[in-house]
Amino acid sequence: MDKNHSRGKELMARALAGEFGVVYTSDYVVDEAITTALARTRRLELAIDIGEFILASPRIVKLRVSEDVFKAA
Repeated sequence: MDKNHSRGKELMARALAGEFGVVYTSDYVVDEAITTALARTRRLELAIDIGEFILASPRIVKLRVSEDVFKAA
């Protein structure tokens, strides 16, 4: 487990409770979260659960990276 896991878990709980305002993420970040979870744990069910949680959460606004945004970045 990462040395910052506990702190990250605490901050995520606070963010999802609305303490910091709206939580935004992009399709690229969702992809990276799922891929990282699978690569580090080798647990497919965990990676799927993470992806489903993010995608189903009404507290997380998902942004899609358009071609224009991609090129600008």
